[in-house]
Amino acid sequence: MPGVTGTAPTAESMATADLYDEQYYATYASGVDIPYGRDDHWLGFFRRLAERIQQDLDPTSVLDVGCAYGLLVEALRDRGIDARGTDISSYAISMAEGSAKGYCQVVSAAEPIHARFDLITSIEVIEHMSASEGRMALKHMTEASDRILLSTTPFDHDEVTHFNVQPPEYWAQIMADFGFYRDLDYDASYLTNWAALFVKADPSKRQLVHGYERSEWRYRNEALMLRQELVQFSKADGDLSEAQSSSLLEGVTARAVKAEEALRLARDAAAGAEAERGVLSAKVRDLEHRLAAAQTHQAQWDELALQVDYQSGQQAKERLRAIEESNSWKLIWRALGPYRWLRGRR
Repeated sequence: MPGVTGTAPTAESMATADLYDEQYYATYASGVDIPYGRDDHWLGFFRRLAERIQQDLDPTSVLDVGCAYGLLVEALRDRGIDARGTDISSYAISMAEGSAKGYCQVVSAAEPIHARFDLITSIEVIEHMSASEGRMALKHMTEASDRILLSTTPFDHDEVTHFNVQPPEYWAQIMADFGFYRDLDYDASYLTNWAALFVKADPSKRQLVHGYERSEWRYRNEALMLRQELVQFSKADGDLSEAQSSSLLEGVTARAVKAEEALRLARDAAAGAEAERGVLSAKVRDLEHRLAAAQTHQAQWDELALQVDYQSGQQAKERLRAIEESNSWKLIWRALGPYRWLRGRR
């Protein structure tokens, strides 16, 4: 696949690749009790996902990092989008069918991406990598696109191939290190509750503070309203039928879960702002060091210039003294005596 192939895989990634064989995919359920495979459930899920991606983000080209069987690649290509995929598992890539066949390649997510894409997706992949390779993978993604749709579970610690399960703010800080920030106005919960769209940006501190404060207040206010509804529900519970109580409770609970997740997103934004502050502080310190070095160099040049001026002056005086003391100059000076006398008379 032109433009995507990376460098030779590391020993770490090659060892990891051996884990994702046919047996792994036959038993992996991804928290939904439905093994991953080419069946109605997963084909339908990725078709709906492709529809939302096209509808919301309208990408012209997409790279799905960790594409497995290439089901998202297939769904996107069926919608006319130039989609491609990479995965560390040669078995998984061999299972690509339909319009994805020939557009998925065996490449580790930790390898460089030698092409540009309008959008990169990475769904439940980075937690399968070590901390160092996961960070490297995100770095390569940010170098190949200005938009990253990222989903990495913060919960599933029991999965044996999950080597680096982290909360969302962990990934948000890493993305901020690379100049990418969560789009607080984009709701990616159609993918997973913890999915986020990260975009390349260079916001000022004021913009960062405004964004996460606006987002946090919106969801904090919704959480407060839900608490009030729960209090009212508790008071009115005796006057409602069991069916009414159950329905009301389900609705309030669903809204509470959504509000809690939204609040987590706002906290991620705050973490990103803090990371940006650290990056800016580091830049300021670097500039201060450079200025101090420049001032030191300038002082050294000034001192050298003074030395040169002094030495030049001394050399000129010594030359003049040598000329005045020479026999030739004394003879010339005597010979010009009458001429000097005549000039003095004029």
